[in-house]
Amino acid sequence: MLDAAAPQAADADEGAAVEKDSAASGIALGLAHCVQIDGVLYFDTGSAVDCPPDRGADGVIETSVDRDAFPETDGCSNFGTGYSYWVTGDGVVVVEMDGEYCEFEAN
Repeated sequence: MLDAAAPQAADADEGAAVEKDSAASGIALGLAHCVQIDGVLYFDTGSAVDCPPDRGADGVIETSVDRDAFPETDGCSNFGTGYSYWVTGDGVVVVEMDGEYCEFEAN
């Protein structure tokens, strides 16, 4: 009987740890800059691109949600509006923010 009780306690502890990890991960991801384009969420990599693509922008971010929320419509971000973006392929988008070209990747 003692053996049967030990795994149950361990399973309960593991579940609590998973909940804590999931909650912390959700908060961290919610705070990351992200934008939705063509149904895909792209997250800021923290990397700058030396120069923008040599063509006109593919679009402009027109709507925004709270910083701690994920965009749910195309052309929406959680960091503001009016930013031009370029879809460069291979799951990468470049967003011009305050004169800097920032790389975002699909996740």
